[in-house]
Amino acid sequence: YISHRFSKRLVRQLTGLDSSALDKFMAIYRPPYELLLQMNDLELGYYVEKSYERYSGKGLKDIFIRKPDEEN
Repeated sequence: YISHRFSKRLVRQLTGLDSSALDKFMAIYRPPYELLLQMNDLELGYYVEKSYERYSGKGLKDIFIRKPDEEN
């Protein structure tokens, strides 16, 4: 379910990331299942955009950041 909604295609469309940068971003900002259940598609897009701002250094880090070694 997570990989279907939080897909490479969606993230690439919204961020312009590709290749290893895309994989790294998706590992760090992969949303928890419970959060995805509560978000509609518009909210998910907003989440990706705000996460990309943090990733690219344009925003503040917050609770959505996931350590790369965390399991889902």
